[in-house]
Amino acid sequence: MTRLTRLINEKFGTPKLEFSRAKGDEAIAKDEIQHDRPVILNIPGHFLVGYGVSTDNSKTYIQDPYYNYTNFGQENQKLLSLRLFRPSFTDLSYILVTHPPEVHIALKDSAGKLVDGVEDAFEQVVDRTDSSQHTPTLIETLLPKPNDGTYSLEIQRNSPGPYTFSLLSYEKTAEVMQQDFSGFVSNVPAMFQLKYQKIGPSSITQQITFSQIRSDLKNLKDIGHIRSSLTYLRLDDLARYGEAAPLSRQRRYAALLLGQILASSSSISAEGSTFLTQEVTTLKNSLI
Repeated sequence: MTRLTRLINEKFGTPKLEFSRAKGDEAIAKDEIQHDRPVILNIPGHFLVGYGVSTDNSKTYIQDPYYNYTNFGQENQKLLSLRLFRPSFTDLSYILVTHPPEVHIALKDSAGKLVDGVEDAFEQVVDRTDSSQHTPTLIETLLPKPNDGTYSLEIQRNSPGPYTFSLLSYEKTAEVMQQDFSGFVSNVPAMFQLKYQKIGPSSITQQITFSQIRSDLKNLKDIGHIRSSLTYLRLDDLARYGEAAPLSRQRRYAALLLGQILASSSSISAEGSTFLTQEVTTLKNSLI
């Protein structure tokens, strides 16, 4: 929505809209509407548009894309949160990470401290005639108006398993870069470095080390993607040697590890083999 209004602004000179999220408070919604700013109301599994307020301030008038309800009270649902869009000609930047709820995301600054102002929200849309039909459950981790600089993303799960997440980096002008990531992780985090810019493209890279690879090997063994204990021990030995080796010899151990992954294809799942090959190749290419 923010990017669309920026594009319309460039053609017609209309205001750009700056997105923000607010707590589920109908009084805030009414105040926004009374200042000529319609709002999006988030109730469990559904979204509505709030566009008007009764003269006695008792009702919020809505447009519901499914039911013919005309005011919010008819929904008989808890208001979870609000989506606000305010006219702006300044800073439309933000960082948005979407991920399933079993995947935990920590956004930290260059000093390793959690970034202030990060908001998390639960997202799911449910078919109100058949609750078994719904979009995937997602968590949105949002940082409005981030400063230029280097951030780290730490990805974890409470128990070993796959992870996925999407990163959307919005520039000051609402130009967006989206990148999608997947892999395997446990309570030992996978590390990514984000170099964010308000003007110009941002970049993100995974920070891979032999220690990370050893953790991933254990995760893959624990969840059954490495089916042979002997294969696991051989791969872990090579990663352990690489972990202890001087930097000048680490590329050699990465190459040996790639060869062992290929030679062990019969005892590693196709998904696990692809993941390990990509991860070790990235590490090898990063080494001198």
